[in-house]
Amino acid sequence: MTTMAEIQKAMEDDPVQLAAGLLFILGIVAGPLLLGLALWRSGAAPAWTGILLAAGGFTHPFMPGHVASGVGLLVTAVGFAGASVALLRMRDDEFDLPPAGPAARA
Repeated sequence: MTTMAEIQKAMEDDPVQLAAGLLFILGIVAGPLLLGLALWRSGAAPAWTGILLAAGGFTHPFMPGHVASGVGLLVTAVGFAGASVALLRMRDDEFDLPPAGPAARA
């Protein structure tokens, strides 16, 4: 038992582990939010998929209790599933952006 307590104490005091944990939490919160907003604005998937991704990904860490966090993750999963279906149905020509014109490069 003391060995595991020492390992846990060393992990909790390691600045690299603390930074990695913080970056992981930021990625879990900001990633689905940014992806949902990008899908919503681009029109590549139905708006509801972007809204569910943005709402579920952003809210699940802040909801009280495990059940509420699970609901947030479920909302995120439905958003991911809807976006995946929409993107898989696209042809390659629809998915790719057209070349930028001279005015867009300036």
